[in-house]
Amino acid sequence: MQAALRPGVVPLRPLTVGEVLDGAFRAVRANPGVMFGLTAVVVTVTVVVQAVLQWYVQGLLAGAFANAFTGFGELDEYFASTLSSSTAQFLTTTPTLGVAIAVLTGLLIVSVSRSVIGQRASAGEVWAKVRPHALALVGFSLLLNLVFVLVTALIVGLVVVFAAADQIGLVVLTVVVGLAALTVLSVWLVVRTILVPAVLVLEDQSLWRGIVRGWRLTRGSFWRLFGVLALAVIIVVVVASVVAVPGAFATTLLFPMANPTELGPLVVTSVVTVIAETLSTVFLAAVIALQYIDVRMRREGLDVALARAAADAS
Repeated sequence: MQAALRPGVVPLRPLTVGEVLDGAFRAVRANPGVMFGLTAVVVTVTVVVQAVLQWYVQGLLAGAFANAFTGFGELDEYFASTLSSSTAQFLTTTPTLGVAIAVLTGLLIVSVSRSVIGQRASAGEVWAKVRPHALALVGFSLLLNLVFVLVTALIVGLVVVFAAADQIGLVVLTVVVGLAALTVLSVWLVVRTILVPAVLVLEDQSLWRGIVRGWRLTRGSFWRLFGVLALAVIIVVVVASVVAVPGAFATTLLFPMANPTELGPLVVTSVVTVIAETLSTVFLAAVIALQYIDVRMRREGLDVALARAAADAS
């Protein structure tokens, strides 16, 4: 059997799981300036904005939760502080980093798609390709995150109502069931829409057409996409943990008695977040781009078009 053509980071045929993950690393190495440079700048600005918003929102929520949990004895302060911190982090991180990562994914997908045919895209070329679709990428991220925010707000609202009524059993049940439901919903929606940024940018689609097209591409491929994404997330979590451990140590050393809602710990956390999110976004965007290419090679013969493009470019 004739070997598949490989002008770039992956062979031009349906890919195995190992080839997708290996290709993602190769794509990063093929164009590190664009992959890391663009990501680091955008993530840094985004994390600064998110940290300021989180600090402000935590202050607003802390008072409301403190009143709701009055009467729980020694646990009231712990519940109020923990819930206000985690809720504020979710409500501010989801819109800000979510939008930034959607745009970055579009940017990095262009670089990866060029690496597949053995070419290297400059930052200017990447931005020129993504710029017409930047609003669509932002709109897609906002719509997706709006679902998560509304579900989270519903869960938090029920927790507050039950806590105010001293129904501790219902509080615990709502948290457990709500988190489980939110996790399942998040995984399902993320996988079914994972190819939308690639469709918007690489196929020049409008927002709604891109969502419909991305949804159709994932039909029948859910478990393969989920499996590859899960492995990629595990890799990212391991790397992020390596970054987070020194950050947690630094926070404890510099602010031993500080509350997580104070500005000092937030600054340290933000620095760690910038590093972790930069590494995570780069790798996950490369994986998503290769999953998009793999799906289209399996269903639409994209490998033939890519081979032709590689031959024309050589």
